[in-house]
Amino acid sequence: MESNKKLCIVACSYTLKPELIINKLHAYLSDYELTGVVISNNHTVEQFKTNEFYIEAGTNSLFEFSAYKEGIDFLEDKLSPQSGIPILVLNDTLFLKHNAKYILRKIVSYYSTIERAELPAIAGRLDPYNNICYNNPWNAMHGYISSFCMLINQKAAKIIVSCYNELSNYFSNNDLDISQPGWGIQIESRLREFIRSHLIDIHTDTVWYQAKLLHNDKKRINIKAKCVFMEHFISGKIGESGIVISIFPTWKGKVLNFLNEQLSKVKRIILIK
Repeated sequence: MESNKKLCIVACSYTLKPELIINKLHAYLSDYELTGVVISNNHTVEQFKTNEFYIEAGTNSLFEFSAYKEGIDFLEDKLSPQSGIPILVLNDTLFLKHNAKYILRKIVSYYSTIERAELPAIAGRLDPYNNICYNNPWNAMHGYISSFCMLINQKAAKIIVSCYNELSNYFSNNDLDISQPGWGIQIESRLREFIRSHLIDIHTDTVWYQAKLLHNDKKRINIKAKCVFMEHFISGKIGESGIVISIFPTWKGKVLNFLNEQLSKVKRIILIK
């Protein structure tokens, strides 16, 4: 019998407890041999290890992106994954806002593509640029991979860490609020306006879904702005030298994803009631 394929996990836990994320991953990816780390940004944890997973406290300095960087570093330091084993990077939004089972099965269908790639490679839900900024400043692509669930190879993992380390080049003045004219002045101007509008213009169709609720929390919004930048920066830099893979590349795939997402929303509403 052929043994299960190995898959490394870097997960960020905020709302869901790490153990719940681990259990869901085992349930939805039962035909994979999973190992990795869950970085907990909101639950008090001491260093903990199951048979396959470590659970580590995160700094939460940049929400899921600090967890991704800390998790990739931990993976490299503690687990030293074999060369070529893909890494699944995710946060608990996957389980709270999406049809996790459907998306996970779609993303691992590109396991062999990621494993085989000699270039940096990233797969996930490709979101199109639909307002203000119509392509990525680093690779001129018309879309970016949504950061709630990404399948990457180890070359791409190194780029994610380098993007995090280069963040200060674009935010040299951390005291400026996103609404101030000098905010993020080092960012390409169209992307800069895209990010600002996404978080400030609360009555538009393209605003972040939590902006209306949190728009008076300046600290939270300013950190979120760096996260939005990181999402585009990661896709841009990986795509600049490597490959970017949409897990819903056809109209049929997009429609099925939409239907599964709506079904998942209905189920969550029913459970809440």
